[in-house]
Amino acid sequence: MKFLHLSDLHLGKRLREYDLLEDASFMLQEALSLAKREALDAILVAGDVYDTGAPSGAAQKVLGTFLADCAEARIPVLMIAGNHDSSDRLSYLSEFARRGGVHIATEAKDVLAPVSIKGVDFHLLPYQSRASLSLALGKEFSSLGEGISSLFSLLPEKKGPRVLIAHQLVLPSSGKPLVPGGSETALPLVAGEDGYEVGGTGNLPLSLFDGFDYLALGHIHKRTKVCSHGYYPGAPFKFERDEAGQERDFLVVEIDGEGKASVRFFPWKPLHDVVLLQGTLEEILSTEGHEGDYVFALLEDRERVEEPMRRLKARFPLAAWVGYRRMEGRALLSSPKAGERKEPLLLFEEFHKAMLGKEMGEEEREYAKAVFHEATGEGDRE
Repeated sequence: MKFLHLSDLHLGKRLREYDLLEDASFMLQEALSLAKREALDAILVAGDVYDTGAPSGAAQKVLGTFLADCAEARIPVLMIAGNHDSSDRLSYLSEFARRGGVHIATEAKDVLAPVSIKGVDFHLLPYQSRASLSLALGKEFSSLGEGISSLFSLLPEKKGPRVLIAHQLVLPSSGKPLVPGGSETALPLVAGEDGYEVGGTGNLPLSLFDGFDYLALGHIHKRTKVCSHGYYPGAPFKFERDEAGQERDFLVVEIDGEGKASVRFFPWKPLHDVVLLQGTLEEILSTEGHEGDYVFALLEDRERVEEPMRRLKARFPLAAWVGYRRMEGRALLSSPKAGERKEPLLLFEEFHKAMLGKEMGEEEREYAKAVFHEATGEGDRE
């Protein structure tokens, strides 16, 4: 059987001043068209369906239209709550939705009742924290991993191919850290735990999921291979400047009767892409194309230009952000070593070079010395 693996729709999210619901609706229709064209047996949505626990009516309407279209096409949808979702909002009318082939999991124990499609059992595990697992299972756990392990011990006996849909941070077999993006930020874990967290979600070892033939994961916005049979498909479209240039495609999984999973990637063109343009303002304005893209502009002008955003919007109607490369040079300022005291004038010279990309001239240096001397009485020290 074959299915489409989606995650991190974040319906209702905005990109700076722009509402992305039109982009989201377009993407969902593209996904459904692919499902029909490839005769897929199901569509999986691995959490973060909405961007907030209180989604707008417009965001709910976009999801409702998509689910109704899937029901009309007789394509089952298997969906779980992510860390951005409200279980109550997502599970509303879930019993009614199930009659149309839409299966929504919002509770930990939902994973124990698999949805079977063409001989494959799909176990739906919504986002869990250590506290939520303790509440669901009625006992305390020392870690999130211990709670997941305890929950999995209650799974029914495996009878055939088994797929897990989960919205958690699962460490790749490669050992490389996962790359966050969009709404998620990487942070160190609290004291006493190893590793790191992304978007408030602690990491889990891959070994916890040995009993599944495919891991349909959600939470990481960049497509990531966790192991030979586990993927984060990535968010279907881009939400921020740091995601410009990243690939976006649809991930389709096929599972044979023995449980062996294979994946294929189907590129698709979003309604509006996110691009980062760099150069002087005049160079950027002369760049061809991108009239229909969300444009982030990083200016390399040495002097501040007048009304750069107004001029960008006249050329690129969906311009979303403008900044100066010299302002990002703050990291170039050297930090003093322990016990070292840098003179104010020397610090200002470093600041001048980092911000403007050039050394101070003699006239500028003499002026700065006079200012420091007047302010502190130390401006003439070398």
